[in-house]
Amino acid sequence: KVHSDDEADWSDIGEDLYEGKKRATISRKEANRRRQWASDDDAATAAGRAWPAFPRNHVAAVLRSLLDEVIKHDESKGGIFSEPVSREDFPEYYEQISHPMDYGTMKKKLENGEYRSAQAMQKDFVLVMQNCLKFNAPDSEIVQEARQQALMRPNLLRNAAMKHGLFLADDGSVLEILDDDKSKRTDDGTPKRRRRRKGVDPEESTGSKKQRKRKKNDDSEIEVEEEEDDVPLATMKKKKPRIKISLTGRDSDFSEKKVKRRSRAIDQDDAP
Repeated sequence: KVHSDDEADWSDIGEDLYEGKKRATISRKEANRRRQWASDDDAATAAGRAWPAFPRNHVAAVLRSLLDEVIKHDESKGGIFSEPVSREDFPEYYEQISHPMDYGTMKKKLENGEYRSAQAMQKDFVLVMQNCLKFNAPDSEIVQEARQQALMRPNLLRNAAMKHGLFLADDGSVLEILDDDKSKRTDDGTPKRRRRRKGVDPEESTGSKKQRKRKKNDDSEIEVEEEEDDVPLATMKKKKPRIKISLTGRDSDFSEKKVKRRSRAIDQDDAP
């Protein structure tokens, strides 16, 4: 299996999750247009979704930004979950809870490099919620606050990823965001070449160039000269081609016959 919520399965993953494969990228313009991970779900469904698998070289930075925002919000509400439960004030808590967890402890684990994946931190967030539900009444204010913070977390994760240039796609894939000018370049930094349409001469595709067309018939030759101006199509006015016609062959024979008819008519008028 490629992805796993078990942290032990991630211990041998390289620095780049997509090492040996083409780097997954997206332009900033496209990132602003596309649908993000867990953005269309209702809050409860989004909170229950497994977190995306970040490349290992981005895990610590994204989780640090996320946890800072979580602690900031919790401290504005009194910091209930930011510190361990006091053993002196609530000794019975440690009799009921086998694995205590709080945001402060999670921050220390992050600083010590104990989170090898985003899923590992998600499991500790779930543990905080489970402990809260187990020790407190379901309708208590502390449980209500814990649920509210859980609903906020998917949006905080998306923002933390975006802060570090990562886009969480709707299918859970993680894409590196490139500025619009960088998205037009290849991995080695060279500009991408635009593909030419099949059968199109590059010299004819440039603007402000004259094109000539000739049509040959048995009795005439028509030369058409067209000009193409490099202006927007919306403001372009259709220009009539200038046509030059030279008559040869049958037209000269027709002129001689016409002259002969006129001379015959004159002779008939002069006749008595």
